Amino acid sequence: MTMRRGVTLIELLVAVVVAMVLLTMAIRVQATVERTGRSRLERLGATASLRAAAKLVRWEWAGFGFDSMAGADFAVTGAGRVSYRGQSGLLAVCHVSGDTLFVDPARLAAWRHRLPIAGRDSLLVYLPGDSAIGIDAWLPASVVSGPDPGVCPGGIAGIRYRVAWTAYAGPVAEQTVARSYEPLELRAYNSAGSWQLGQVGLASGGVVQPALGPLAAGGFEILPVNGAGVVTGATGATGLEIRLRMLTGRETAVGPGRVPRMEDSLGFRMRLENVP
Repeated sequence: MTMRRGVTLIELLVAVVVAMVLLTMAIRVQATVERTGRSRLERLGATASLRAAAKLVRWEWAGFGFDSMAGADFAVTGAGRVSYRGQSGLLAVCHVSGDTLFVDPARLAAWRHRLPIAGRDSLLVYLPGDSAIGIDAWLPASVVSGPDPGVCPGGIAGIRYRVAWTAYAGPVAEQTVARSYEPLELRAYNSAGSWQLGQVGLASGGVVQPALGPLAAGGFEILPVNGAGVVTGATGATGLEIRLRMLTGRETAVGPGRVPRMEDSLGFRMRLENVP
């Protein structure tokens, strides 16, 4: 006679407990993998943002310097704030008559991403001097009106701007070049408890346009430095040191809320120098 033995209650309870332990371990492993993956993705995103910021700085600020007439191209206006001349391109000035400039738009077009706009942009007009005086400086001028249709010498179609010169009574070359720029400010600001980096158009009175974040508190610094790398005033600076630090995070708990969260940071330091 064959006897069949069933599963006892104790064996069933042991199997359920072992299954629950294994399931709990699997959930914890999965949560750890997900948490690690999110942390890595967040850090990769911060790295990409910092690289984009570095490219922007190199493009926008690589030509910064100090001119005997126009002064510095930048000014550190406070902690985490810097105003600067945001270059928009070069203009080929074909004729100057009083407060009116005539520009040949076909020349130097590859070095310009847009034409100046009255009330928003300003100019730095190059003064080479004459046979008796070599000025070699840039004369600031604000754009009062334009662009309007005009004619360059020789009947070439041009663009006319009316400008307001700074206090200067010397000669202005008939044919020269001008740098167009928009006064901008880059600043760190707090929004809903989070520090961000944003840009403001000073001439147009615009609002802050977010550019990068979140930042660590005090995570944006810009310092004028001299040739020896020592922090100095803007008038004696030959370069800039930019320091930027972004926040990333690492979750240190498992569960629906996934708290607490440990903050981490990622930053870079860059020095731009403009010396002979």
